[in-house]
Amino acid sequence: MSRAPIMISELKPEQNVWKIVVRVVGIWIVKERNGQQHLEAILQDVKAYQIHVVTRSRDLESWKKILQENQTYMVYNGEALMNDMQLKVCDNKFKLFFNRSTTITALDIPDIPSHTFHFKSLTEFLNGNFKVDRLYDVISVVQQVIRTQGAGAGKKACINLTLADECGAEMELTLWEAYASQFMNYTADGQLVLILTHSWCRQSSSNGKLTLSRLANHVIEAKIISGTNIGNTIYIPRMSLSPSQSPWPFKLISHLP
Repeated sequence: MSRAPIMISELKPEQNVWKIVVRVVGIWIVKERNGQQHLEAILQDVKAYQIHVVTRSRDLESWKKILQENQTYMVYNGEALMNDMQLKVCDNKFKLFFNRSTTITALDIPDIPSHTFHFKSLTEFLNGNFKVDRLYDVISVVQQVIRTQGAGAGKKACINLTLADECGAEMELTLWEAYASQFMNYTADGQLVLILTHSWCRQSSSNGKLTLSRLANHVIEAKIISGTNIGNTIYIPRMSLSPSQSPWPFKLISHLP
C-alpha cells in the first residue's frame, strides 16, 4: 500500500523517506562565494505551512527545468535539517535539502493556497517587534528620495529612501545594485507604493526620534519617541571640545551637539 502524504509540519530530521503535496510560492537562484549557483525555494502545503528548500549547485540546471513558481507538486524524499540560515524567509525551524533521492511529480492541486503576503508594518519595526535574522514583506509609500548613487568607478548603484505607512510611521530604506537601478529607471505620477518581499531590517545604531523636554546650560534632556527605546530619557551634553595638542596652526573646537 502506498504511504499517505504528510504535512510540512510533520517533517522531522530523522525522516528521509516521505512525500508531501505542495505549491512552490517562491523561487530564486543564490550565487555562492565560490562563484557557483544553486536554486532555493519556498514550499507551502494545504494548511499554508511553509518550508525553505535548498538544492545542490550541481543540480541547478535540472531543478530550473523542473520547478516552476506557483505550480503544485508531489515531492518525495529529502533531508529535513535545522534551519541555520543567517537570514530566514519563513518561521519553520527546519529547512529542506533536496538530495539525490529527491524526486518530484507535477500535479494539479488547486486546494493549496497561492502565495499571500504577510506584511509587517513600519510601526512594528520601530517598536522593535521583529527578528534580525528574519526577512519580511513590507508595503509602504515612498515619502522622499534622500540620495542616489549610480554604478561606476568601483561603486555599486545605491538609493536611500524614506518610507511611510498608513499610520504615519517612517523608516529609511536602502536599495542596492539591480534593485536600485530598477527603481531609478522607474517613473510614475503621484505617490509610489512599494511592495518589498524578503526585506531585512536591522537594529538602528541611533535612538530614533527625540522630543526635547529640557534645555539647560550644559545638557539637553530629551525623550525617545520612536525606535526600540520609546519612553526612555536621555541626556546629551552641551559643551565645546578642543584637543590639547593639534598639528594645525589654529585651534580646533568641536561642539556637542
